[in-house]
Amino acid sequence: MFTTAKEELQDLSRQFEAAMEQKRQLVQDLSSTQLLWQPTDKKWSMAHCLDHLNIVGRGYLSAIVPAAARGREKGQLSEAPSRHGLFGGWFVRSMEPPPKMRFKAPGNMQPAPIEDPFSTSEAFDQLQRDCLAQISNCEGLDLSRIIVVSPFARVLRLRLGAVMALVPAHQRRHLWQMEQIRAAEGFPDH
Repeated sequence: MFTTAKEELQDLSRQFEAAMEQKRQLVQDLSSTQLLWQPTDKKWSMAHCLDHLNIVGRGYLSAIVPAAARGREKGQLSEAPSRHGLFGGWFVRSMEPPPKMRFKAPGNMQPAPIEDPFSTSEAFDQLQRDCLAQISNCEGLDLSRIIVVSPFARVLRLRLGAVMALVPAHQRRHLWQMEQIRAAEGFPDH
């Protein structure tokens, strides 16, 4: 698909920028009531989706940064695009919307009660900017050899390129979920 790692990283940058724009379009002009509205007591609100994305994105970013630094220290450099591996490729694909498989978020990924949905939305934008900065820091690294340990399940180890692709795929999944919430019957008018 990509002929160089640089092209792959440029595509990842576009995905994070697109997530920020999609979120902006979804939540612009919405009230706090609308952002916090849940279709049922057991389903998330739009703000819950954003909080979950912030938790997961921040967690993976906190694992990517030291993994990339270790890779640079070890001289793990390459201009080749990443190979995600069999499991990593499946995991990334499984996140794409619409969901083919549903997963219950583990406790350490569950959104907290939200008092200010607007700050949750702003935190999502800051996460995107931080991810974009980290993409720049990964230029020249071997995205296939550097291993990232999941901050949520230490037994889960993925290649750096797979983790970097996983985060925006996961975001697309929950941004799609937010679209469904906004289109749901009973969504408040204001």
